Amino acid sequence: MPGLFQDIGGAKFISLQHIVTAIGFGYTLIAFFRVFSIVHGSINHGTRIAAAGPLQELRNSDSTLKFQVLGAVSGIMSTCFLSIAMLVGNAIVEKNNWETVDFWIFHFCSGCDAIANMMMALLFSGALTGTWSACAQDQKLEAKREQRLAKTAAKYRPDSNAEWQSKVEELAGRAFTLEALLIFYMGLGKDYMDWFDPNQNSTNDVVRGAIIPMTKESQTSLATVMMKGKYTRPNKMVTHNWGNLFRDLVAAIVADALEEDQFCHIAALLNTNPEKVAEWVYARNAHLRTYWVCAFSVNQHAGICAGNPQHTRDAVTGIEHATCNN
Repeated sequence: MPGLFQDIGGAKFISLQHIVTAIGFGYTLIAFFRVFSIVHGSINHGTRIAAAGPLQELRNSDSTLKFQVLGAVSGIMSTCFLSIAMLVGNAIVEKNNWETVDFWIFHFCSGCDAIANMMMALLFSGALTGTWSACAQDQKLEAKREQRLAKTAAKYRPDSNAEWQSKVEELAGRAFTLEALLIFYMGLGKDYMDWFDPNQNSTNDVVRGAIIPMTKESQTSLATVMMKGKYTRPNKMVTHNWGNLFRDLVAAIVADALEEDQFCHIAALLNTNPEKVAEWVYARNAHLRTYWVCAFSVNQHAGICAGNPQHTRDAVTGIEHATCNN
């Protein structure tokens, strides 16, 4: 290993190798902090305008970024420090002619540098605060959900009224598969409700414009028609707002089946290429997952069909929603 100084013509000069190394370290630090400043500024801007879900993700990203900066800077600084230590040690060895000590100093410093860089790589990757912690958090939430489900199931007792109990059990069997839901969605605007616009029509619009007309003859829930009368228990029950876009309801269900945290990208794809969404669902073998949604699972002819007391109107046509009597 060359010393810190080289003897040229009787004069001492700093080795070119070490000058280049120092410049490289300095430039790396400057470039890294420049990138950090840009990314950190973008994240801070995003946190000021983001909704609740994306906001939490941005905050998590900011936290991970800080750990990555710490890891990168610490790794670079450890290399710089140990390089200096080797140079100083080498200078001492040369002065005292300790040839064997030079060997051990070099390998000791190299080993420490390798260990330090491996440890900093963990911070740099975000593994300690990213994937592992996220998985652990998901596992805790799932465990709590399963505990609540087990407690609720243990407390369940059939109702003393046999007729009521029979209806509850019958309603519980009106779920539908995700496959059936996507088939229904892809028929909107083509086979029924030909004015359907995914960017405007709400669930209420779809119930009034498609679900009720499609079940007029059977006088049943659409889920019963979709599943051809087969008793189907749900994997999950979905609560939702009838005033929200129907597309978003479908996207949220698909996101759940695909184990995605957000539905916005799926919603965008449902606008232009629902067949691709169906392809993803089949690829993940999620098409047979079952859901219970009131709009589909309740017989609307026994509920809202006869009246429209709020005089609600379709978002696209502007026409007041029809009732079963007109």
